[in-house]
Amino acid sequence: MPETHSSPVTSPRLWSFAWLPRARSQPISIRLLLAVNVPLGIALATLLTWEYRREMAEALSDARTSLREGAIGIHEAVAHLDRHSTEATHTFVNEVCLKMEAIHSANHRIVVTRGPQTIYSGESGPAAAQSAAALTQAFSTAQPRLLLEGNLVVFDGVVDRGIGVIVSEDVQHIQSVVRQKLTLQLGMLAFLGVVAAAIVNVVVWRVVSRPLRHMARTVDVIARGQFGVQVETSHSRELTELATSVNLMSRALDATENQRRRVMESARVIQEHLLPQEVRIPGLAVCHDYQPADDIGGDYYDLLPLANGSWLLVVADVVGHGVPAAMAAALLKALLLCASDHSHAPEDILQQVNRRFVSLLPVGRFVTVLVAIWHPETRQLVYVNAGHPPGLAWNPQSGFRELASTAMPVGILDDVVYQPQELRLATDDRMVWFTDGLIEAFSPTGEMFGMERLRQLIIEHATFPLEQLQSAILTAVRAFAGDKPLADDLTLLVFGSDVAR
Repeated sequence: MPETHSSPVTSPRLWSFAWLPRARSQPISIRLLLAVNVPLGIALATLLTWEYRREMAEALSDARTSLREGAIGIHEAVAHLDRHSTEATHTFVNEVCLKMEAIHSANHRIVVTRGPQTIYSGESGPAAAQSAAALTQAFSTAQPRLLLEGNLVVFDGVVDRGIGVIVSEDVQHIQSVVRQKLTLQLGMLAFLGVVAAAIVNVVVWRVVSRPLRHMARTVDVIARGQFGVQVETSHSRELTELATSVNLMSRALDATENQRRRVMESARVIQEHLLPQEVRIPGLAVCHDYQPADDIGGDYYDLLPLANGSWLLVVADVVGHGVPAAMAAALLKALLLCASDHSHAPEDILQQVNRRFVSLLPVGRFVTVLVAIWHPETRQLVYVNAGHPPGLAWNPQSGFRELASTAMPVGILDDVVYQPQELRLATDDRMVWFTDGLIEAFSPTGEMFGMERLRQLIIEHATFPLEQLQSAILTAVRAFAGDKPLADDLTLLVFGSDVAR
């Protein structure tokens, strides 16, 4: 009988930086790169913003200085021109403005005031007069900038000896120069950042990611039961310590597993000695097979001679499998041997075994039992089924007869009364007893083998020797299950008249 246990599995919560993504599939290299590059990117953006403002302020200051120097030069030249020749002054101003635009940038403006005269570079007219008046007013009030003709301009000038000269330049040009400079710097920084990120990624891959992935694959191998495998040590001290711990764990698990196998092998040998070997029963031929789901199991069957010449036939299934079930099965055999020394009736034997079983085993441990007394002289089979799957008796004329359960399993209550049943075994009868590991074998798709398939196999092979009938049943179960391992212990007893064997 399968026994399942469930227990909650908890794992510690691994905290990370709040701003880092917490996807489980994210590689550690990506997390490290984010941890390094995100703060670095924020710092770089802050630095570039501050640098842009500083560069812009410095560029505007330099521009005003340059404009003032230009205004001083123009002032000296204008002072030597004919005071009454406005046309000559205007021509000079236009020529200087053109040279400035050729050397520096377009959109320079020059305003010269001499007495009542105002001379503005470029063409004259109302718009020029308004622009000249606006620049003059802004200069006189010490404004640093002015929105002129839709463009923001920076300007400076000089007033001396009744002559004023103001020179302006578009701020847009100055900003464009600063942006080009910063773009070049940003490009260089971005290139260096990409190179640094690539170097960090390679280093992280070689120093951290690759050793960790190799270590994870090794741990997976260990988790699949291949104990003793070792992981390579790393150049990193922390990863070397981790690898050493994994290797020590693997060797310890391997040593523990070897010890467990030796113990289980000893237990398996002992359990095999508890089962019948070559037994000859008068008037009866028996084939038997036992396949535990683990190294040892909780199924038990036996063929025991009694003092009055009869034979005790028993097949039982302890709940669960493995060591606890095997210990209960060994106890069951001891109790059966003791009870059969004092009684030769199956109901009395089970009552004695049940009382002892209840008192010796903890609550929840019970066993289903099909037990019978075979009388060779009369060919009578007196049996009791205590919660066990029904044994099958096949006769070519009468068909199947089920040895169905008539009482609860052994080990639940200590005052159970068992009622015996009888049948006479004919020479062409076939008896098939089994544990539920046979009919509850599952296919890879989850389908159960079931009683109907077993009945059909018995019908098809009933006329064959017992060994062939037994082999056909076991082969069919194995083919049905495919590569799927047994979920429960499997026991099969096939017997009939030794004349037909």
